[in-house]
Amino acid sequence: MNRTASKNRNILLVSLLALIFAGGYAYTKYNYAKQVSGEIDNLIPFHHERLELKEVSASEKNFILQLTISGVTSSSERIAELKSYYDDVAVNYVCKSSSFKSQFDDGYQISFDIKYQNEPDTTFKKMYVSKEQCANVRT
Repeated sequence: MNRTASKNRNILLVSLLALIFAGGYAYTKYNYAKQVSGEIDNLIPFHHERLELKEVSASEKNFILQLTISGVTSSSERIAELKSYYDDVAVNYVCKSSSFKSQFDDGYQISFDIKYQNEPDTTFKKMYVSKEQCANVRT
């Protein structure tokens, strides 16, 4: 009887520690996404557009920011100028932000996958920023 109680107590303790660890990990990811989302909200738009972070994920050496852009459609005038502007904004943002230092140190490149808010199946811009690109950007 004593062995069973001890075994159950150990199982409960291990389960509790796993739950605490998982909760801490989830909280850390949530805070990171909240920080990056706030930084993206503060980026200066080209005109009246607005970027919004939808998801942060990682794949095999790619750290992916999935965003939507509102205030512009795929048929908007000056679309090439807009895309060029946001390409520069993305590189400057990633290279000047401390939020991506650990990803660069781990060998990741940062990817932006921006979809039109009103056309979610259509990509506005897909861009990649590497640590090497940031060597050319002044901080």
